[in-house]
Amino acid sequence: MKLEITARHFKLSQSLHEKINKKIVKIEKYNIKIIICKIILTKEVSSENVEIICQIKNKNLIAKESLDNFSKSFSKCLEKIIVQIKKQHNKMVDH
Repeated sequence: MKLEITARHFKLSQSLHEKINKKIVKIEKYNIKIIICKIILTKEVSSENVEIICQIKNKNLIAKESLDNFSKSFSKCLEKIIVQIKKQHNKMVDH
């Protein structure tokens, strides 16, 4: 799986980059062939937004979250994308 991390309106710290890399490997255990996973972090005045886009064969899975810090936003967003990946994996296994 190829991983792209984009930071908008701020400079991505090394600790946040490592934390994201460490947590994103959770999605690989579902044995679904993810081609690319894009993580977009956007800092705004009142919130910090995270968007995860996972491209699999013929489909894009997208999750978005906006909370007061990136750690919370990323964790919630990761939970959302894992639910979508589980559903997609179950569809592939059932057929």
